[in-house]
Amino acid sequence: MTARRLAAVAAGLAAVGAATGSVAATAPTGTEPVGSEPTGGIAQVFAEAGYDWSDLDLADVTVDVGQLIPRSGDFSFLGDAMLAGAELAAEQIRAAGGPAIEFHTEDIGAGDPELSTAGARTLVSDGVPVIQSSFGPATLAVVPIVEQSGTLLFQTAGATEDQLDVSDFLWMGRPTATDPYPALADYVVETSPDIERAALMVWNEGSAIASAKLITDRWTELGNELVIEELVAVGEADMGASATRVVGADAEVVFIVTFGGDTATGINALRDAGFEGQIVGVDWNPAVTEASGGSDDGYLFVTDAQDATLSDPFAQLYLTGYPEATGLDIDVFSALFWDNTVHIAELAARVVREGGDPNDSAAMIAALSGDPHMPNSSVGTPVAWDVETGAQTLKPHGFYLVEGGVPTLIGLVTDGELELGASLEDAG
Repeated sequence: MTARRLAAVAAGLAAVGAATGSVAATAPTGTEPVGSEPTGGIAQVFAEAGYDWSDLDLADVTVDVGQLIPRSGDFSFLGDAMLAGAELAAEQIRAAGGPAIEFHTEDIGAGDPELSTAGARTLVSDGVPVIQSSFGPATLAVVPIVEQSGTLLFQTAGATEDQLDVSDFLWMGRPTATDPYPALADYVVETSPDIERAALMVWNEGSAIASAKLITDRWTELGNELVIEELVAVGEADMGASATRVVGADAEVVFIVTFGGDTATGINALRDAGFEGQIVGVDWNPAVTEASGGSDDGYLFVTDAQDATLSDPFAQLYLTGYPEATGLDIDVFSALFWDNTVHIAELAARVVREGGDPNDSAAMIAALSGDPHMPNSSVGTPVAWDVETGAQTLKPHGFYLVEGGVPTLIGLVTDGELELGASLEDAG
């Protein structure tokens, strides 16, 4: 453990010590009434998943949680999903006899570091013990603020190498997103060994470029050639020129590192330009099929693993509960904030169990550092953290094939290793 992280843990242990005087589709869906008394069915599901709070009276416990998420601009749809996932979890936590969770949300636009910094100052001034953040640059910008205040900061929506071991107060709320990216190259080599020439289309944005390099580095490590790299602007409406250059470079496969509607724009541009080869990427949602007119048939992508048919009753609280609460399909970002809110509730319960105050950041950090494991998640697997770096571990990523507008899980990427044919039922 680093000296910085040790200092944060020591502060948290001291806080706890001072307080204590010692150092299934048919599953509950979150629509049960919320109150001070746990509702039997949902409380049992939580308890059997490892979140057993039956020994505690948390009726009068409220945990203030700050959020730095996009509420305006191009990525407001992501912020909507993040908040909806967190609010669903808070409702279900309360129904299970857990603490009340009160969210304090600050708008960071399209991941603007300046807006994030201003929002973090407001949240710290309000005294929140925990902040759920999003976007790498926006999160890194607030690290000096949380270090000064001692606030626990989760980068809930994404994790990249440049965010690891940055601060004892910064912990990832998601497995490092780039961990499975080299497996995209592995997949092509394993399933299409005759393909040797790749093109890259990537957002002209720092995190995306760094992520794409992991793919292309593996691709060239395996003895293949990167023939062209095209940078496209975030929100670019016409990627036709880039696609034409890709076709002109005689690429046999295209790795595309864009998100949201830009993924559909890129796929459409490539197909319109006459590219008939494989397109492999890092993001997809149903709107891509709609916007591409079905041109995404055969598209392969890797992202956080999800399976709406998973039999695990705890996972079904999100998998069934989120569509019922919102009318929307499940998605990665709402699931991440759902999971992280459950984790925060569990940390709060641990602190209360030790006689501490869950609105004390140091006590919450001590609870996380002292036992960096959570028993279950929205994908039916445990979650853990590397205490030295703040990286989240254990949860697998999924490898998906889109056919007819429907993504099918065809394998998992666990600890960076591609396991074709593996399922979340196996992983759980």
